[in-house]
Amino acid sequence: MKARRAFTLVEMLVVIAIIALLAALIIPAINSARASARSTQASSNLRQLTMAWIQYSEVQGDMVPWLLWDPAKPQVQRYWFATVIDDGVNPPQLDFDRGLLAPYLEQDPEVFQDPDFSLSSITETRFDTLTSAFAYNASYLGPGTSIQYDENWNWVGVYEPGSVHPNSGKVVPPAAHAFASLKATSKTIVFADSARGYNSDLTPGLTENWLLDPPSSGNPTTHYRHVGDIAHVSFADGHVKKFRWVENELDVTALPSYWSDDDRANFYNRRLGFVGTTDALYDRDIEEVD
Repeated sequence: MKARRAFTLVEMLVVIAIIALLAALIIPAINSARASARSTQASSNLRQLTMAWIQYSEVQGDMVPWLLWDPAKPQVQRYWFATVIDDGVNPPQLDFDRGLLAPYLEQDPEVFQDPDFSLSSITETRFDTLTSAFAYNASYLGPGTSIQYDENWNWVGVYEPGSVHPNSGKVVPPAAHAFASLKATSKTIVFADSARGYNSDLTPGLTENWLLDPPSSGNPTTHYRHVGDIAHVSFADGHVKKFRWVENELDVTALPSYWSDDDRANFYNRRLGFVGTTDALYDRDIEEVD
């Protein structure tokens, strides 16, 4: 009987090298495909969220959702994503079924989430689950009630829309604006990938965020977290667009002086920024955007 020929050491090394080469080619492709799938899911959720926002306005007499409604029961705070029940004694409870947009999303809280943003992505959260991976352009669309506090920060009431705020001297805006007041729906931001950077005891951190701050606020909260430093942004006509993080954008926007060097470094490292360097894409009254 003829003896079976065994692999030589050189042949085995060649096979191992070929396998390693194939792995080096295939694994990045698989990771890229997974990242693309997560990005696509986030974009899809954002689109569903925006369509629910549009449906809400159609049902509610053309008025868009507010950020927060807190007129008489400070222990029950109703946001666009959920209702927060906080009596100041027990741990706050988060009820997604009672959020403003819940009826238009079939009470599915997963729509508020992003596969690339989880509890492991952040360093602090208010609840035992994430509220939303996206934030609402409420400053220009639906700021909600203007809450009045006493000197100890206890809730005492709300300021009436149209009155002059005693602290800012500005006219208190309505809780929400009419959809018809948007001059250009295709150029007005509604939601975006978001998070908030902070420094606690000199330790940089990242937490969830549900109010999308415009450049004029000085608080960069658009989160360019997807592969390629991409953030998804939705507009009032229902379309979703990808924006890429611009490295020098925060310098151009001129962050307020109260942000320390550590804060600024945290913003850069976490890929936090704005959509553009002006409020043009946020402002419902601006029709033309350069």
